Amino acid sequence: MLGQEHQRPAREQLHHRHPGAGGGLGPHRRGEIRLGDDHSCARKTDGTEWCWGKNTNGQLGDNSTTQRNTPVQVTGLAAAKGMGAGGSHTCSFLDDETTKCWGLNSSGGLGDNSTTQRLVPTTVSSFTCP
Repeated sequence: MLGQEHQRPAREQLHHRHPGAGGGLGPHRRGEIRLGDDHSCARKTDGTEWCWGKNTNGQLGDNSTTQRNTPVQVTGLAAAKGMGAGGSHTCSFLDDETTKCWGLNSSGGLGDNSTTQRLVPTTVSSFTCP
């Protein structure tokens, strides 16, 4: 109905790719945006990732649980090829074919063989992304 706020289903993903490349990284490098339940993240064409929004479980990856109303750079990621956002966690795969995740881990969803919440990107155990 007109005037009512639209409620987005949980874990809905928005994937937006920008044409071209930046930073001399070649034509395969594109930016993208992913949405979690209450946070958003973007990968720039230079391979850095930036997140903003609710950060209760460290899903922004900035080594804090502070809500951010403007984008903050994810700690320790500079060569990301792609990313995904869940309800309260975020994952990225890197140029070296490793996968890193951070945020809520109560069910082991970060893949690091634990249920420990992670405030910064943590390597997914025994997994590479081709």
